[in-house]
Amino acid sequence: MQQTTTSSTCFTLLATIVMLAGCQNGPNWPAGAGSAAAHSASPGRSVGLDLANEALHRQLAQARQLQQRTIDELQLVKQQLSETADQLRSRVSEQPLAAETVSAPTIRSTSDSRRPKVVPIAGLNPFADGDTVRIEIPADQLFEPGTSRLHSDGAALVDLVSQTIGQHYPRQLIAIEGYYSADQPSSGGLQLHQQTTNWSLSVLDRLVLGPASYRQLIIIGHGRNHPRYSSGSVEGRSRNQRIELVIYPDQVADGS
Repeated sequence: MQQTTTSSTCFTLLATIVMLAGCQNGPNWPAGAGSAAAHSASPGRSVGLDLANEALHRQLAQARQLQQRTIDELQLVKQQLSETADQLRSRVSEQPLAAETVSAPTIRSTSDSRRPKVVPIAGLNPFADGDTVRIEIPADQLFEPGTSRLHSDGAALVDLVSQTIGQHYPRQLIAIEGYYSADQPSSGGLQLHQQTTNWSLSVLDRLVLGPASYRQLIIIGHGRNHPRYSSGSVEGRSRNQRIELVIYPDQVADGS
């Protein structure tokens, strides 16, 4: 009887120990069950974060591409400006010099800063623009299609303008400005600047074969900037591709 009571007491004590151990260690959940439940409770949030990360990566890649494109375009502009300057220096050096040394060109403003007079030119329509006079010539009247080479009629027209410059504007500062159509895509912006600069150079080369002088001429390539006509029509786009000779009231000083 005593042995039975002792066994019962031992069993009760063992059960109590097991119960206390279970309370201390917590329920025996399978490993990872909590995290799996939390993950399965919000699958939409995880997918949304993945999509947001992908969008950010795409935007970052696009920004890097744009930055690299900008760097490349700036390098190309620098190269083109350097080449244009070299061409101008070469052309100036080819002129016969009246003296051993030539001073740097200087511009002397007229005392009253009056606009030069507007002189009619056959086939063209010069017009006053503020204190300047502009002579506008459509590109298709000057150049062979897709090139900066003057065709025969264009060369004759430039010769006529050169005669007018020599007779009426022999000392005026004159800018030869090239423009292209404004509807061209931005990816071609640099090429269009180069194209309009080449147009201006071709006109300059022809002008100086007559009375016009290097000392009074400068060239500018505007690319697709500053359209004068609406690009909503074929005629407007064609007229935006042009050369403008801008005659300033300022004069080039003697001896420059």
